[in-house]
Amino acid sequence: MLEFRLEHDAIHLLAELTLIVVLFTDASRIDLKLFCREHDLPVRLLTIGLPLCILMGTIAAWLLFPGFGFWQAAVLAAIVAPTDAALAHAVVTNKLAPTRIRQAISVESGLNDGICLPLFLIFLCGARVAEHLETTSYWVQFAAMQIGIGPLVGICVGYIGGKLIERSAIHKWIRTAGTISVAGFRWMG
Repeated sequence: MLEFRLEHDAIHLLAELTLIVVLFTDASRIDLKLFCREHDLPVRLLTIGLPLCILMGTIAAWLLFPGFGFWQAAVLAAIVAPTDAALAHAVVTNKLAPTRIRQAISVESGLNDGICLPLFLIFLCGARVAEHLETTSYWVQFAAMQIGIGPLVGICVGYIGGKLIERSAIHKWIRTAGTISVAGFRWMG
């Protein structure tokens, strides 16, 4: 497996902050009322399309890279499978494309990272355990903590942040641009 280390904490910090702002901004563009009305397409993309993409990516990686075991191929597939709205920017911003399609792509690209991360962690743990059986209990515990605690913290912070933004908007304490500060609070907490 390839190893890559960031030597400077500043680079890591900048990358993390950039990712938080980008993901938060993408999520804030989703029309929740439209999603509640027409959720079938994004749900199909996430529950059928994404798992099939990971499965086919695993098979392709396993065939293309003979040195990869199953778990390593699955790790690669979980990294490559999530789409990015930036790649589909021309479709998402084109008013000629139906709103339903634009919304579905935005929702799918916003949620697929969160769905793939736990799978990535599971596959990564599987790859590590396959190489070093003596570390099994540590990696199983690590994966369980990441998959269990991460979403719980995210849900709590998102809910509280949403309520604070809603209350602040009602009282005209903030403007739309001020909501990005919630991303900063998420990063600090």
